[in-house]
Amino acid sequence: MAASAAGLRFLFGHIAVGAQAQTNPPRLENAALRIELSAADGSLTVLDKRDNLTWRQEARPGYRVDPGSLRITPNSLSCQVSSTSGNLSLTITLTAGTDSSFDLKIENGDLHYVAAPGYPFHFLAPGRELVL
Repeated sequence: MAASAAGLRFLFGHIAVGAQAQTNPPRLENAALRIELSAADGSLTVLDKRDNLTWRQEARPGYRVDPGSLRITPNSLSCQVSSTSGNLSLTITLTAGTDSSFDLKIENGDLHYVAAPGYPFHFLAPGRELVL
């Protein structure tokens, strides 16, 4: 019986950890920045811890993160962002040597733009509301 109870605690413990991971947005963080990715629409929220300002992107409908593609390391986050016009590869990397910046890379081998793409979204100034 004791082995069964320990096995159930192990199993339910992992289920609880998995559920918690699904409710928290994917995040990169260092001493100066916290970068969160919304899986629902692919938008970013960046908190500048130095002055407690939060920058949010104004998301557009039709974008979402493919949850199976999400990869997070201590210094980078990558995923596929799906939209009606195709899939984009997103990579965010904390910049080496400085805590106050990050690199954002978007790749799409199928599209050749003659105008600016719709993704990544524009950031709104702190204090402004999102317009949906």
